[in-house]
Amino acid sequence: MGKNIRIATVLSTFLILTLHMGGAFGGFYEARADFDIPLHLLGGFWIGTLLLFFYGSYARGAFFEDRDRATRVLFLVAFVALIGVLWEFFEFGVSSLSVLLGHAAPGTGQTYADTLGDLALDLVGGSLAGVFFIRGKPALKN
Repeated sequence: MGKNIRIATVLSTFLILTLHMGGAFGGFYEARADFDIPLHLLGGFWIGTLLLFFYGSYARGAFFEDRDRATRVLFLVAFVALIGVLWEFFEFGVSSLSVLLGHAAPGTGQTYADTLGDLALDLVGGSLAGVFFIRGKPALKN
């Protein structure tokens, strides 16, 4: 799993950076309201692979390894959800600050539908990372 996780993490990092820079400097965020959809999907996948990479490299332990596959995927998706929520708080803060500084008109911030859609895409991306990279293991019998 280690080599595949590293490759997926590095590739998704460069893909996210490339798309984001194109969106920011190429005006794609303004031109297309749905431009962030692949970015949130990739972001959830990236956070999932990053968690698995760091866990596999630095934090080996029974907590994660002794669990069955479904529990490990659920833990990974919960971690991705936490990061996704924190990211949405960040986006809200940047949007609010832009309005306060006069760089954006009031009411141009994020909507609930956009925020929930972004979080759903984060979860789908994280789930894909879990399904692709967490290998099955039978549940432990007590």
